[in-house]
Amino acid sequence: MNEGRKWWALAAVGTGVLVSTIDGSIVNIALNTLVQAFASNLNVVEWVVLGYLLTLVCTLLIMGRLGDMYGKRRTYLIGFALFTIASLLCATAPSIVALIGFRVLQGIGAAMIQAVGPALPVTAFPARERGMALGAIGSFVAAGILIGPALGGVLLQYIGWEAIFFVNLPIGVLGWWLTIRSISPDHTTRPGQRFDLIGAVLMAVTLFCLLLGLTEGPLWGWSDSRVIGLFAT
Repeated sequence: MNEGRKWWALAAVGTGVLVSTIDGSIVNIALNTLVQAFASNLNVVEWVVLGYLLTLVCTLLIMGRLGDMYGKRRTYLIGFALFTIASLLCATAPSIVALIGFRVLQGIGAAMIQAVGPALPVTAFPARERGMALGAIGSFVAAGILIGPALGGVLLQYIGWEAIFFVNLPIGVLGWWLTIRSISPDHTTRPGQRFDLIGAVLMAVTLFCLLLGLTEGPLWGWSDSRVIGLFAT
């Protein structure tokens, strides 16, 4: 790969990692606005955030496995497209239930991006520069965590809650184009391998119960039967 193309590859992956990380926190500041917009309550609206984060964490390893089997570039492109389409659906959601559902879909796309994204620059950079490339990806993650709440506040104040999701559309199109342009299709897929569906489901359910219990424990009470049930599961 030529000198310029590797930086385009880093930009393509950095764009996806950045925007998927931003969406983990950009909605937090809009929760009260969403309560009013959908005439709902905070206990329901908080699932707009939880649905995304729990889906991302619970499916991350599964998406990494699919990337190994069917190609990391392909998985990344599908994830980016899914994330972008889900962002449009979130911005036009007719109800709070629909918004939560679309956020789950968005979380699946984000998991595909983050599971295979860091591996793509490794193939684009020579061995001596791979540490730098991976460090840059880590910087995009940190930047996304910092930018999310501030960007959400600006968009909420001057445009509206829909803009929190609409802003992903041009970024998604740009990132998809950069990936097509700069990252070559990989030929290291292993389609003959077996995907452990039962193990994947059990792992996702286990992570979901554990993380939900840890998240809601302070609110529900650690001795609450729901929390105990989640941990027991």
